[in-house]
Amino acid sequence: IIPYLGKIKIKNIRPLQLISLYSTLESISLSPKSIRHIRSCLNLAFRHAVEWGYIDSNPISVVKPPRLPVKEKHTLTDKQLALIFEELKDHESYIVFYTLAMTGARAGEIANLKLKDIDLVNKCIYITGYEDENEKVVKTASS
Repeated sequence: IIPYLGKIKIKNIRPLQLISLYSTLESISLSPKSIRHIRSCLNLAFRHAVEWGYIDSNPISVVKPPRLPVKEKHTLTDKQLALIFEELKDHESYIVFYTLAMTGARAGEIANLKLKDIDLVNKCIYITGYEDENEKVVKTASS
């Protein structure tokens, strides 16, 4: 950051200079994630500068961060799942792995399940997520 912005007083840094910084960092093959990390550091510095009265507004707040590449999601085939379930059939955590695979729930959501969340009559599991999340219902294939 210092080679690009170090000689400029914080009150003189403008959004266009930050956009130029992003372009420069991209041109030296810095990843979008690394550039976002730099942006976070700068954002914190600018926020403090606003709080302390050095500048009136945060110039980075109007500059969009670089987009992160969308990672391709890989899912298991039915055959792969069947092989995994066959290997795990006698494992003590089989039901956890099965529930993860069949519901798409996160591990933390499954770990947070309570007995009241499982409705055997209607064949539903109520995924309430973590403490502050909204409830979602996952029905079984036969319900």
